[in-house]
Amino acid sequence: MKSYCCLLLFLLNFSLRIESANDSMILTYHQFIEQVKAFHPVISQSKLIAANGQISLLKAKSFVDPILASSYETKMFKDIDYYQYKELGMKWNTNSPVSFSTGIANNQGENINPEFSRGTFTYLGVEIPLLKGLRIDQRRAALAQARTLVDQSLIEQKTIINDLILDATQAYIEWYTSYQLLELINSYKKNVSQRLFLLRNALVQGDKAVSDTVELYTQWQQFELQRVTAELKYTQATFVLSSFLWDEKQTPYVLSDSYQPDTGFSLDPPDKLNAFDQHIHILNYDNKLKILDVDKKLKQEYMLPGLTLQGKAYGFQNKLPLVSAQYPIDQNYSIALNFKTPIFFKEAKADLLSVRNKIEQVTLDRIQKLRDLRLKSSSLEAEKNMLSDQINTLTQIKQNLELLLKFELLRFEQGETSLFLVNSREYKLYENEEKKIQLTGKYFSVLSKLKWLYLEFI
Repeated sequence: MKSYCCLLLFLLNFSLRIESANDSMILTYHQFIEQVKAFHPVISQSKLIAANGQISLLKAKSFVDPILASSYETKMFKDIDYYQYKELGMKWNTNSPVSFSTGIANNQGENINPEFSRGTFTYLGVEIPLLKGLRIDQRRAALAQARTLVDQSLIEQKTIINDLILDATQAYIEWYTSYQLLELINSYKKNVSQRLFLLRNALVQGDKAVSDTVELYTQWQQFELQRVTAELKYTQATFVLSSFLWDEKQTPYVLSDSYQPDTGFSLDPPDKLNAFDQHIHILNYDNKLKILDVDKKLKQEYMLPGLTLQGKAYGFQNKLPLVSAQYPIDQNYSIALNFKTPIFFKEAKADLLSVRNKIEQVTLDRIQKLRDLRLKSSSLEAEKNMLSDQINTLTQIKQNLELLLKFELLRFEQGETSLFLVNSREYKLYENEEKKIQLTGKYFSVLSKLKWLYLEFI
């Protein structure tokens, strides 16, 4: 049994001596986040979302673009020139309820429509809604909503980036924590291996019992088992971290084993906002209410009857109307007054009630979201303070446990205690440091959630 233990100790000592430190490179948190912001495809997608808002605005502005139109119609039958109608005109809407039109026309033939003027003439027209469409119409509503959608798309872009940086930060914290735990286990395992080496000499000289060797070797096995588990968790955390890494060609890659986290990693507490009224989630609801408010005004406009005034002034022989004194406007004009209305307005009433219900729902959602943000802030602040107190307590406990272990080692060297008690003291110290690393990781995780909540990742 004694020779078996000596052989075992020799192998352990040999394994300890051949260990060599691999050259490693540090990937700091700021380097990691900068790479995520620069190359992650979600960042590119968020830019496309912001661009979509501008595209919607451009489309809405097209409703006031001038429209150029031309027409030509002729009829010839049995060598009789019945008619030739030619017209070139332009119409444009404005940001007001007024629409304008202008053009030049030429009507020739033996049988032209009596409603049409013979010869060449110009015209300048105007169209004004007097009831429905006077305050707001479909094109002006679309333009107002598109401007709000531009702000909405920017908010959505910021939300996506904020969420992405939170996930990336959580991945780095997990990578850092798993690395710290692995290093802690390796450190304690190395200490046990060194004591096994010293115990071998004492065993050979007959100063220590074989039971002490078995006791210490069991301690070494426990740390070895935990090291394998910790190494697996560190490897898994590295893969999770790698899921955020992309190069400039938008190609994902796995982080090399030669990289390790910054052991000096830390997160500063966030600078808290005084209120959440300007939080992007609240601004998101505010923009929804703006869009619905425009929709409500439009639906209210549909509760009015349609009454449209159309007028045209004419000029002849290529003379512009309203300019030539030869053709006064009071003798060369046309006026039309069009009226149209439903009897009961059932569709308009239903649409208006639907919009009002949506506004009420969004308003309630906004109130609930604001309350949720405040409660989440209070909850995270309380958790942060609790974890900070626990970390401070574990730091004090560590000092006490280190002192107890030191005294126990002195007593063991003097033969006043057993190796079992030494191992017990050492393992309690290890558990204390393990707990502190885990709580530190949770503390950083809470800080990252607070930074996310207060929009410090944008």
